[in-house]
Amino acid sequence: MKLISIRKMKKRINVPANVKMGRICAIWLFCIALQAICIPILAQSAKITLRLKNVTVEEVLTSIENQTEYRFLYNKDIVDVSRIVSITVKNERMTLVLDKLFKGEGVSYTIEKRQIVLNKVSSQPQDNKQPVKVTGKVVDESGEVLPGVTVMIEGATQGTITGIDGNYQLQVPEGSTLKFTSIGYTTYTQKITRPMTLNVTMKEDSKQLDEVVVVGYGTTTRKNLTTSIATVKTEKIIASRNK
Repeated sequence: MKLISIRKMKKRINVPANVKMGRICAIWLFCIALQAICIPILAQSAKITLRLKNVTVEEVLTSIENQTEYRFLYNKDIVDVSRIVSITVKNERMTLVLDKLFKGEGVSYTIEKRQIVLNKVSSQPQDNKQPVKVTGKVVDESGEVLPGVTVMIEGATQGTITGIDGNYQLQVPEGSTLKFTSIGYTTYTQKITRPMTLNVTMKEDSKQLDEVVVVGYGTTTRKNLTTSIATVKTEKIIASRNK
């Protein structure tokens, strides 16, 4: 009986490079698919315990953040988080807590990785127009993604904001206009006539970026500002001094 050396056997069973690469790609795609499946499951399994009375929705969201690894992303002009609520739950699934918190308020949520994006849902299409789905990504002029950009239907309260990866999706009444706004960038508008993928590049507003802002610790410009700000008109300051 003729014996085959181990070295020769290894040569015979060598896997071609293209087959190896194919296997690596298959494993990589499997891991991505597994992650996409696991994240919503983890969100559903996250347990929340709350005993809050006469607090704002924003305070409830902060309490949920403190008990989980998730963070909420929303625009206060779109979602009313100043509403006063009372909520008591014990070891309740996070998704059920959110359903209870926003029941009847026309607010939906989307779980993206470790981020929960809150959106305002319009109960009826404007002027009975057929709603169409618009999706896309918002970036700056250098191609960097822009999270937190407000995407609103012009003349309505329905809208959303871009997620951490700059992506957004929204049901829009056919024929309406989408408006994209963000501090430090010029407003971008686009009329929607059909379902589409609308990728937007926001241009810097140099006038707005160079505007001097007075803060508690001195002065700075908008482009160097990392904290949130509020605008107070001169008339209100004068009226306050005269009181």
